[in-house]
Amino acid sequence: MRLIHGLALAPIVLAGCLKYQQVQSLADDRSYLQLVAADVRYADTGPLDSEQMPVLFVHGFGASLETWELVSPLLCETRRCISLDLPGFGLSSKYEGDYSPEDMVFSIVALLDHLEVPQVDLVAHSYGCSVALAVATRHPSRVRRLVISDGFAYSDQMPWFFAWSRPRLLGEVLFGLFYDQQLDWRIPLSFYNRDLVNHQMVVRADEALRQRGARASALAVVRGLDLDQAEQYYGAIPHKTLVVWGREDTVTPVRYGERLSQHLSRATMEIVPFAGHFPMVEAPGRYATLVGDFLGEVP
Repeated sequence: MRLIHGLALAPIVLAGCLKYQQVQSLADDRSYLQLVAADVRYADTGPLDSEQMPVLFVHGFGASLETWELVSPLLCETRRCISLDLPGFGLSSKYEGDYSPEDMVFSIVALLDHLEVPQVDLVAHSYGCSVALAVATRHPSRVRRLVISDGFAYSDQMPWFFAWSRPRLLGEVLFGLFYDQQLDWRIPLSFYNRDLVNHQMVVRADEALRQRGARASALAVVRGLDLDQAEQYYGAIPHKTLVVWGREDTVTPVRYGERLSQHLSRATMEIVPFAGHFPMVEAPGRYATLVGDFLGEVP
């Protein structure tokens, strides 16, 4: 009976633990854009007066703008590059409210407006691809070209942990008890070469997880994601798109990239060998070449 009562109380206790607070002040040399609900951390590098189209990098679930730190120096010598921590992730603030792709789109458009950038090439990874596709759908004039990397675009890609976390209370229990364990085993699983999973990478993930409200905002992102609805608009996206996939990706297998490249009307696909879910980390040179060549093509 004690065990049963304890389990019955768990949702109440854990719901109280999943608190939203502003991000704690940590050492950081990036800039912040203050929106109504959140302070959004971003980086703006490369030549501001470049004649090339600016690039906006969008990271994946549980990640941050540091996802791009190996490829951005290779791509940003001659073009302006902008990256951000999506609301609820990295060092952007966590708040109680909407974390749907529509809200993420609002934050991205607000950042572009703040920086007075009318149009960008969008380069996205994993969950960030659903956000990038939403930007292209809702604000097509703000996007010239798309790069989709190992993206989540379909509901049948949803990990079981996410699917089980959608119901109220059950999600609070799962994220309260097991979210950190999910990251512990999914980080190595995301790489073909697991020797690349270094101490710094683990520390970053742990620091992000320990931010006040990190679990609650991550759960809200999961609950706000409706890929079935988003899928209805993929075929109408007019932008030329490069779909890049790690051949050894076990998080989002190559077949999903092939499916998406056929679904989008103007897509081509490149597969990166000896790379898992993070080709921009495992093969930064190859990834930067593919993306740079695609973005540099004459229309």
